[in-house]
Amino acid sequence: MRRSRHAKIVATVGPATASPEKLCALYLSGADTFTLNFSRGTHDDHARVLVSSRALELEFNRPIGVLQDPQGPKIRIGRLDEGKLALDAGETVCFALRDRREAVNPAASSRNIRSRLSRSGPAH
Repeated sequence: MRRSRHAKIVATVGPATASPEKLCALYLSGADTFTLNFSRGTHDDHARVLVSSRALELEFNRPIGVLQDPQGPKIRIGRLDEGKLALDAGETVCFALRDRREAVNPAASSRNIRSRLSRSGPAH
């Protein structure tokens, strides 16, 4: 199948589109490249998608690109006694690097949390 356009279409593959049949449908709908989101799924999940995409290449005699979208750093807080933490603008929160479950001192999963936070902006 030869494409007659100058643009490339990138399709993100997830649980709903990872089966060989769905990948084929994406390809036939115009996808030139598949993106694997490494924030979700296992290595085995991604390997199956890669094998399926290579099978499509053989079937249609055309290369199909595969992009890897690696996950960035994530900071998680531990479980809270109340199940939630409501903050007001300007309120101070102290993150602890141990298993504390108090709402005012939630546990954080990242030792470099200080480099990810600032006094003037939100945490990402």
